[in-house]
Amino acid sequence: MVICVFISSSSGFVAIKKQQDVVRFLETTRARFEEVDIPMSEKQRQRIYNNIPWRRHLLRQPTATSDV
Repeated sequence: MVICVFISSSSGFVAIKKQQDVVRFLETTRARFEEVDIPMSEKQRQRIYNNIPWRRHLLRQPTATSDV
């Protein structure tokens, strides 16, 4: 299994520092991972947006119920 790490090369300094810490940890533990730079790929941005858990909840069709 490969871990997908979404990063942003255009984030602020603090965010980039945290990203580097995560990547360094994965490298240290020899985990298999793939870095994906979100701002550089429209396809990856859409992938993330479409997989937001709360968004899935909002897209569900309402079920018909009756109060009879």
